[in-house]
Amino acid sequence: MTEGLLVGVAVGTRVAAGKVVVLLSLFVSHVSSSM
Repeated sequence: MTEGLLVGVAVGTRVAAGKVVVLLSLFVSHVSSSM
């Protein structure tokens, strides 16, 4: 049970990090295109 919880946390963290990277890249491209 503990292993499953750790795996879930690891996957959730990785997915959240991926979303943050995508949002940051979109924001940077939007700002650079506006300037």
